[in-house]
Amino acid sequence: MVQTFLSTVMYNRYKTLFLFLLLYSLCSLSLSANSRDLYLSSPVGESDEIQGADLSMDGTDRMDKIRYALGTHIAVWGGVGIEGAVGFTPKLTARLGYNFFSWSVSRDKSLSSFGLPKDVSNSVQESLGYDPQAALKGSVLSSMGYALVDYHPFSSFRMFHVSAGAYFGKISVSAKALLNNPTSGKSIVYDWDSPDDLPQSSFKDTDGNQYTIRPTDEGELHLTSIFGNAIKPYVGVGLGYSAPDSGRVSFRLGVGVLYSGMLRFESPNVVEGDVNKLVLVEQDYVPTVVQWTQWLPSLSLGLSVRIL
Repeated sequence: MVQTFLSTVMYNRYKTLFLFLLLYSLCSLSLSANSRDLYLSSPVGESDEIQGADLSMDGTDRMDKIRYALGTHIAVWGGVGIEGAVGFTPKLTARLGYNFFSWSVSRDKSLSSFGLPKDVSNSVQESLGYDPQAALKGSVLSSMGYALVDYHPFSSFRMFHVSAGAYFGKISVSAKALLNNPTSGKSIVYDWDSPDDLPQSSFKDTDGNQYTIRPTDEGELHLTSIFGNAIKPYVGVGLGYSAPDSGRVSFRLGVGVLYSGMLRFESPNVVEGDVNKLVLVEQDYVPTVVQWTQWLPSLSLGLSVRIL
């Protein structure tokens, strides 16, 4: 279920980012055409002023001054973000920012179709005397700050930059199921006199590892996947200026990769055994997901405005 939520989120994000990329390209072409027409049609005095602005692109005039800017963007794995940037030199800019994204979905299904190991599903059904209904809720949460440095290596193609730094925070995908009696519609806890009598399932995997799973006192099952480490190094390339040096506004495009580390799982329902091993039982696709999510591709589109 976690993988289904993730696939849906990624589809919606890439569709939105594609539209932003198209807008960015059209705006860039329009600005380039307008600048060329303005230069060719300007009187001598105005032409000199424009040439002066072009010279500033090479590091003269106001280009030697420290520049300050604010920006906003939308990004894969980050969601919507804001940032502040400082341009120390024509080629070097540092920026700090924060990204946030949240999404959730709900549905109902029987426990037997929940994808649990057969031993667990059968044991719960035998204890209850029926196949409980699971009211499912899935959610994705991304809350991260970041510190990045942009370096513009080419004087002839100044908008191109290389970025490096790190993201700080957490990306998580969570699934929660409240187990109900399909006949009464109430939680399974009402079928016992005491929460201590709630059914639990114990079994061993093929390696002999022992696991015990038990619903919470409210009759819920929880599973959360956390994308690796709290600190995620980042490298990437991009176009545009985080702290514009010629003009006040700049569109930005960035492509890169975050190293997240190994995907981890947490669950209050696993009262015995390692949940990170349990998720591998009868789930052949999980090792592949764990392996591939160590590296997270990133795509961002944004707008920066110079304030000083």
